Amino acid sequence: SPPVPTISADGPLTFCKGGKVKLTVEDAQSYLWNNGDTTQFQEFDTTMLVTVNVIDICGLPLTLQASITQLQKPKVAFTTTDTMGCAPLKSRFVSTTTNFEQLIWDFGDGNGNNSNEAVVTNTYELSGEFSVTLFAIASNGCSDRLTKPVLIKALRNPEADFEMSPTEVK
Repeated sequence: SPPVPTISADGPLTFCKGGKVKLTVEDAQSYLWNNGDTTQFQEFDTTMLVTVNVIDICGLPLTLQASITQLQKPKVAFTTTDTMGCAPLKSRFVSTTTNFEQLIWDFGDGNGNNSNEAVVTNTYELSGEFSVTLFAIASNGCSDRLTKPVLIKALRNPEADFEMSPTEVK
């Protein structure tokens, strides 16, 4: 008996936003996808029920379907206060991230915080310029990150240094 046409995927049919899947029909002689295309394969990047009408090797019509699901990623955002000052500099960070289950902060100075709290602080003990990254993971497993380069500038404390002239006082 002749082979029955099938749809195969080059990856999972459920994926995070920004992903895609390529579907290929095997063992058919003609193809008509629900988007009007007539090629053997198609790429999809959104939630939808894909339908392809095929004619098998014996000339019989058949309809194949695949359900594709695109999962939402967290929308990562945060603000901060006290971005410049003398070390030790204490900065406050406020996450306005949505669609998340876990938050992981990287303050750029070797310190981090994964407490899932929306409001956190970090003290920059040493002088320098620091980038801050917030990484978020949604309950569906999708993740995203936001890095703000050179967000924090912790300055060295000034040192008093002076010379008297003349060096002798009369």
